[in-house]
Amino acid sequence: ILEPTVVIESAVDSAGNTLSPDDIISPQGGTFKFSVQANETAIEEADPQFECALDDKSFNACSSPMTYLMENGKHNFVVKLVS
Repeated sequence: ILEPTVVIESAVDSAGNTLSPDDIISPQGGTFKFSVQANETAIEEADPQFECALDDKSFNACSSPMTYLMENGKHNFVVKLVS
């Protein structure tokens, strides 16, 4: 049995501009939308629970969309399914 895949659907900065992995975040921050994508043989998640981390900090419970205030520069956002 395959586990469902977590998909980051979009990332936008505070001005509403779509971000790609190589973009630099504005100082106001960014918002990430994510969801569970079921694989053909995946277990369906009725109420998926997520944990998120920004810039190698500890994982904490989160939900989509998730907004962070960030300084200028590149950032690493990670989301995982925990249920």
